[in-house]
Amino acid sequence: MTPEQLQEIEDRAAKAMRGPWSTFKFDDEEIWITFPGDGFSSLAAVRNGSDDEYYGGIEVKDSNADFIAASRTDIPLLCSALREAWEKIEKLEGKNHDRT
Repeated sequence: MTPEQLQEIEDRAAKAMRGPWSTFKFDDEEIWITFPGDGFSSLAAVRNGSDDEYYGGIEVKDSNADFIAASRTDIPLLCSALREAWEKIEKLEGKNHDRT
């Protein structure tokens, strides 16, 4: 991954609806992805189906909805951790170059 690709991911995350997001199982057929707000605020609704059912060309199950909801907080955390790791690598590489 390049720094530019990471920046693109961070930019998309910054533009998304504020988080954290969560899921709410409306009924046996529908799962809502929600975000904090006054009262109940729904970001999106997905149909719940078995492995063989598809809605809009995308397989939707509880686990997929949970993944989408968690991505709102997971992606910024992963981006931050990657930046920190890159900084540590740069420092270590700089120290190794100083010893030679």
